[in-house]
Amino acid sequence: NDTLKAIAASLLLYVRLSDPAARAVRETAATPDDSLLPDGAQAMLTLANGKTLVLDDSMHGVLASQAGTAIRRTADGSIQYDSRAMEATGQPPPYNTFSTPKGHSHRLILPDGTRVWLNTASAIRFPVAFTGSERTVTLVGEAYFEVAHDRSKPFHVLANGSTIQVLGTHFNVSAYADDARVVTTLLEGAVNVSRDGRNIALNPGEQAIVDGHTGRMWQSQADMQSVMAWKNGYFRFNDEGIESIINKVSKWYDIEKVAYQGQF
Repeated sequence: NDTLKAIAASLLLYVRLSDPAARAVRETAATPDDSLLPDGAQAMLTLANGKTLVLDDSMHGVLASQAGTAIRRTADGSIQYDSRAMEATGQPPPYNTFSTPKGHSHRLILPDGTRVWLNTASAIRFPVAFTGSERTVTLVGEAYFEVAHDRSKPFHVLANGSTIQVLGTHFNVSAYADDARVVTTLLEGAVNVSRDGRNIALNPGEQAIVDGHTGRMWQSQADMQSVMAWKNGYFRFNDEGIESIINKVSKWYDIEKVAYQGQF
């Protein structure tokens, strides 16, 4: 296992040093074993009419307007929706998709004020205004949510066959298409994870894992530092297998996954 970690660390170090877009190494990391993620904040916003905006740090102010909703880039770089005009019309809202390419993450403020940190190679689909009796978004990939509290409108995340329901809380969902599992980790509040009529209620510090192939669900204590490392700008691998490590690294860097056989 130590040999596997050494090989993975060498691979990660090689990729970091050979990537011109990697951020400069800070004087201190979260722990000596953590490795910095590349510094990327690009994203793509696909509007209801199919138009795609490629977002970067050079864009400021109002980026687009649709169905009475203004989409703007805030001072801290987040993309924010102002849907007050849309809510006043009473019309069904159009849907947008916000996505990040490999090597980039981004922040998004949904129309209800919910804050979303979208990890690399991920996408979230949502209405430009939450006008009904509930708030529902669809996630592919990984995201951290700080949900705006609204008891009259439960918040749902649909992720690869699983549904996460919450009124107002902080949680992380990992649901990449190439990963058979959907992992929901709760940091604050309470959430309910369901699939095919079965439910798991989480307390802070716990996670629910759903196997996408078998539908099996189980609950466990979470390694919070490892789960949240990506949001804080780090890779963190704690007793993970080489396949899992390579899978995570490949999502941040434009490299092909490497096949391996036998024992190291």
